[in-house]
Amino acid sequence: MNKNKKFNLKAMAKQSGNSSVADKFERDFREFTKAIEKENGFDGKNYEDVLKDAKLTSKGKEIKKQWKNFQDYLKSKDLTEKYPPESVLENSQQVIYAACFDIEKDALKIRENKTQLTDFIDKDGYKLLNIIFNNALLNVSKKSKGNGIFYGVNDKYTIPGGI
Repeated sequence: MNKNKKFNLKAMAKQSGNSSVADKFERDFREFTKAIEKENGFDGKNYEDVLKDAKLTSKGKEIKKQWKNFQDYLKSKDLTEKYPPESVLENSQQVIYAACFDIEKDALKIRENKTQLTDFIDKDGYKLLNIIFNNALLNVSKKSKGNGIFYGVNDKYTIPGGI
């Protein structure tokens, strides 16, 4: 989708509607998901101790609580001042997690925004990328059903291992 390797979201957005470009993107996306599955040993049964019959188990509830506590930390000025990120990398990672919780603006108000990644998130670049990727997947010639469990805007494609 980005032939000349120059990172240009506007050009990528235009290309994502082209079926031949979308087909190539889909092949790359499938290759990526297979690599993730292989690297992480994902087989669809990895989370049975967390989720059973579409309900959280006691372990699942504990994990949910831990993630909720982390989310509270990410948007808490007091907690962030008490336990600040120990490095620029950790700061960026925390902003990425905050974006996953859709609280990146809150997290960025109390964290440093001095890397390309945090600036990209602050300017909603990753949201535009999500739109571009979903648009490309909507424009493939042949639609198919994924088998992961993390659904995005376009639920015909999935990322394995999400919970």
